[in-house]
Amino acid sequence: MVGIRLVVGLVAMGIATPLLIAFLLGLRTPGEIITVAVCSFSAWAVADLVATILSRKKVARGSGRRMIETYISGSGEPPDD
Repeated sequence: MVGIRLVVGLVAMGIATPLLIAFLLGLRTPGEIITVAVCSFSAWAVADLVATILSRKKVARGSGRRMIETYISGSGEPPDD
């Protein structure tokens, strides 16, 4: 899934979007188009990274302490609260 997301992101945000923006703004030099491509792809990459981090299952508060107590007690079951 990561490979598909990368390919789609590269095509959409690294090629298609910059070309559309360059056309609409009348950018003609390769440097201007490359700058727009790098900026849009970088913004997509940061947004994708943040979305991936935020979509991870959140750890319940205090679970670290329970894990330590389970390890110390040597049992496979977490201790009762």
